[in-house]
Amino acid sequence: MMTDDYQENLEAACGPAARHSDHKPGETISYRVGSETRTGEILYVQAPAQVGSEHMPLTYVVDSGHGFPDMVWQTDVIEQIVKGKQ
Repeated sequence: MMTDDYQENLEAACGPAARHSDHKPGETISYRVGSETRTGEILYVQAPAQVGSEHMPLTYVVDSGHGFPDMVWQTDVIEQIVKGKQ
């Protein structure tokens, strides 16, 4: 369970949390990074934002065990992995 301090630190680093998303923090997803497929746990869901003249879509911050978390756009998600099911 995330503490308020942890949530505040994520918001400070990543921007506001998304109010609605297909996948939630704590869920495991598979996704594309270039030509590679990775699987990891969602740490945070960043709300869509306007950065200068560029629109940034809803972004999942995912720990795949490759060091720094991956920033995954919703369109790169392949599937949700349900623990205990294959």
